[in-house]
This record gives sequence, C-alpha cells and structure tokens, in this order.
Amino acid sequence: MALVQQAERYLMTQQVPAVGFFQDGSAYLLDAGVKQFPIMPSGAINYEYVKVH
Repeated sequence: MALVQQAERYLMTQQVPAVGFFQDGSAYLLDAGVKQFPIMPSGAINYEYVKVH
C-alpha cells in the first residue's frame, strides 16, 4: 500500500499521463458449520459445492 501511495504522489506532482485502476474486494460472513465455500477466480460463488456440516 505504501508503494501505491508513493506512486500516486509522484503522478499527482508530475505531468504524467495516467490510467486509473480499480481494486475490488468482497467479504463473507459464514457460520461455523460451513466447511467448504468455493469462490471462483472470477469472484463468483458456486453454491453447488458448498458443504455444511
């Protein structure tokens, strides 16, 4: 994160063409009984393979 802040400071003080970037994130609140909760690389959840014990 410090490197991202340093890069942003540099870009804001120089005449450099820049492209924005997007950082995505998700949070899941799961019950202790959920033993398998597969999340695909795309971020989608495949509920077919969720295991509850």
